[in-house]
Amino acid sequence: MFNPITGEVIVEEECHDDAKSLKGYWICDLLDEPVINDDKLRTAWEDFVENFYKDNHGTPFSWETLNKFLQEIDNPLWIAYEITSTGIACGPTDYTVVFIVDKDVIVEK
Repeated sequence: MFNPITGEVIVEEECHDDAKSLKGYWICDLLDEPVINDDKLRTAWEDFVENFYKDNHGTPFSWETLNKFLQEIDNPLWIAYEITSTGIACGPTDYTVVFIVDKDVIVEK
């Protein structure tokens, strides 16, 4: 995952958390603990989380919860990518990450 305009690599073998084109990301196992670099996105997330817990008394986060938040984000300069990696460990495994990045960022295999 990289930004061809700036030449910045966001994900190669690992994610570069400090990449300027990376606004934030959510990992499937830790949906309520994202890495967020953008202040406006962080504020929106914190407000969403506060309201979620106030309205849902102990309900755990789910993909549906995260999707609701992502649908509320209205920034034409950003794009969200949901990337799932699959493999075999002691059986089939998968791992999903949702990235919010600058709209110029592209993903290659």
